[in-house]
Amino acid sequence: MTIDAKHSTQSPLYNVSQSSLDMFVKDELEPDTEYNDNCCTVVDRLCNFMKNNFPAKLRPAQIIKGGSLGKGTAVKGKSDVDLVVFLPFDSIQLLQNDMDTVLDDMKTSCMSGNVPLRESTGNRRLPTSYPLEVITISQWLRECRLENFDLRKGFYNVLKALVNYRKLAYVCEDNYSSSDVKKSLKQIWHVMDPANPFNNLMRRFNCWKEVKTIATISLNKPLLNDLSGDVGWI
Repeated sequence: MTIDAKHSTQSPLYNVSQSSLDMFVKDELEPDTEYNDNCCTVVDRLCNFMKNNFPAKLRPAQIIKGGSLGKGTAVKGKSDVDLVVFLPFDSIQLLQNDMDTVLDDMKTSCMSGNVPLRESTGNRRLPTSYPLEVITISQWLRECRLENFDLRKGFYNVLKALVNYRKLAYVCEDNYSSSDVKKSLKQIWHVMDPANPFNNLMRRFNCWKEVKTIATISLNKPLLNDLSGDVGWI
């Protein structure tokens, strides 16, 4: 994925009026049942392939589905899935001994079954949907906490947070204490993984300046340019 400030100005969202935002989300972003079913079928085929065709030591004892498909946050034409694979190792020591070769062996097994794989290339690492989801939730928790809110104002607040990404400092206090987080922080601005107090979700990615550029462009479009300052969510 590449963010291009020039081409991003042609986004259909920029032509959406304030009154039609909800309809745009429904028609253009929310995936329909057929799309979800097709994606789930592909994922299920991959899971079944791993369970039935991998060598015995690589055959998963259990597979948990995450990512946008697993969490139900996929958008039309753009979705991902994270598969957490539990391998049948009898001890941590055995897993550590084989760790260097496990991923390569799994990749080889997938390729032998004609499962298409795509290598990640380049040094640019744009944020995936997960950190953006956590940022959105963090802003909602801090400023709203209501199930019914003005979608346009919510969108504005999240974009404003992305523009000021170097001021982000989110810790999921429901799952662990902030004192745990301080041990792992290597930069002041952070959005900590709710499931892992040692994982700063922002640290993995190096294109936050590009995200800021697109967020700034979006805030100046007709859909949002009448909003400013602290407008709340309702």
